Amino acid sequence: MTRSIVYKQLKMTRIGKDKEEKIKNLIVYILRTNARPLSTNEIAETLARSWDYTRKLLQRMEKQGMVRLTRRGRYKYWSLH
Repeated sequence: MTRSIVYKQLKMTRIGKDKEEKIKNLIVYILRTNARPLSTNEIAETLARSWDYTRKLLQRMEKQGMVRLTRRGRYKYWSLH
């Protein structure tokens, strides 16, 4: 008899629209104050947020035209548009 193991998917807490807008403004501020483009990891460490959440937020901001993705070799950096 085999036993199937069901894993519960961990859900991240929902972040409200107001809080998300504040985080977006912080990202814009961080990118504006730095002289060079930053990686997703550098931005996530500054915000004290997870890399995955920061990446998703940056991708949404790219679609809105707020930030730009720059590739240098295999590395990706973000800057203001």
